[in-house]
Amino acid sequence: WTQAISKCLPALGDGYVVGMQMGETVMSIWDLVLQRVIIPLLLGHPLDPIKRDCSKVLVQAEEFAQQDQALVVRFLWQLMINLSDPSKSNGTILEGEVLDPRVHKSESTIPRTLYYSEAMLLLMFSDYEAAAQRAIERGDYYSKSAPGIVTNMDETFHRAISLYAGARQTKKNKFKKAAIKLQKRIVRWQKAGNPNVKHFVLVLDAESAALSSKVEIAKAKYQEAIAVASKGGFLQYVGLFNERYADYLLQDPLSADEAMKRRCEAIEAYREWGAHAKVEQMMGESS
Repeated sequence: WTQAISKCLPALGDGYVVGMQMGETVMSIWDLVLQRVIIPLLLGHPLDPIKRDCSKVLVQAEEFAQQDQALVVRFLWQLMINLSDPSKSNGTILEGEVLDPRVHKSESTIPRTLYYSEAMLLLMFSDYEAAAQRAIERGDYYSKSAPGIVTNMDETFHRAISLYAGARQTKKNKFKKAAIKLQKRIVRWQKAGNPNVKHFVLVLDAESAALSSKVEIAKAKYQEAIAVASKGGFLQYVGLFNERYADYLLQDPLSADEAMKRRCEAIEAYREWGAHAKVEQMMGESS
């Protein structure tokens, strides 16, 4: 929480090797899941290589009877398949070729990863009202179930931006109030020295300004957030932030050209990330 997330990757790799040499399979496989699946996903690395690693990590987890780790891999792997496979009829439903809801969900001893994956799909496929309502209903369930876990930062942000998006879409004040509360939490993390949330703070500032009709502030904050996400290589957020900015610009007919430019940049970022189902959704909306 005080260092860039990427800096933990070498230590996780060393932990896996040493742990396996010592016969400590439980934490070793967790190190492997974090190094090859969870952290790359958080960092916005291209999805295809992570999916290939999911296959390898899942084999090891099941070989050593590490069921919790195997289930986490299955949830996140199916999340990535949903984002990348345009043939799925409904990308927000977390089930498919590596996740059988009749088996794996009922077996899960780590429901927070299931919740994380389902919530992220609602956000990424722009089902903002459903994502916002879910954020209200579940509250801090995720963060309380595993305090300090690295994914808490993204999960909290996902709720915050879903709530702001839901507030813009529905005009419901309950979404705005909940978003502001989470935004303040993320700002406190930044002030305490967390270097991983700068782009989150900026885009939430933009969303807040947009709701308050502070046009120039909103535009400046969106642009700054996009620049920081791009510099950090967070492809998922370059796509999302451009998409949200385009949505905001479309409220003003005079900004239609800039909105189209931002949509195109969102599509390109999602394509580079490997989220081809998301790309197809946006292309369909533009046609």
